[in-house]
Amino acid sequence: MIYLVLKTRNDNHSSETVSDVFIEFRGVSKRYDRIQALDDVSFDINLGDIFGYIGPNGAGKTTTIKILVGLIREFRGDIYINGNHISKNRHDIHKMLGYLPQESGFQEWRTVNHALQTFGRLSGLTPKHLETRIHDVLQLVNLSASQETAWTNTSLSAS
Repeated sequence: MIYLVLKTRNDNHSSETVSDVFIEFRGVSKRYDRIQALDDVSFDINLGDIFGYIGPNGAGKTTTIKILVGLIREFRGDIYINGNHISKNRHDIHKMLGYLPQESGFQEWRTVNHALQTFGRLSGLTPKHLETRIHDVLQLVNLSASQETAWTNTSLSAS
């Protein structure tokens, strides 16, 4: 099962009316040679929603998420994240999304902090913003005390 929890804040303090729809999938299809992984998938996810994406192995859940976060770029259909088309505004979209696969492949010695530092640098966060985000995220998920714990000793790592 894959869960998405969507929450954002409007930092520009604009008086514009903003839609509650944060993710829009429209007619998304993906084929791997002779295997149709996704076939005309469409759905919306609103801000603040908890979205459970359930299905058997091979149903396309991982393919959907990889397309959503930009790891797969060749597909048919349209995807909008907070009103931004995924193929035209990748930089802005990467600022809004995070992706933590169930199996990250980190070495056993890496700490939670080191893993988050690595993901943050790969996402292009500045050192100052990265430090603030790590602090905020660890507080949000109640893991501040586990910051220096080995990644593999947490429930976040694959067992």
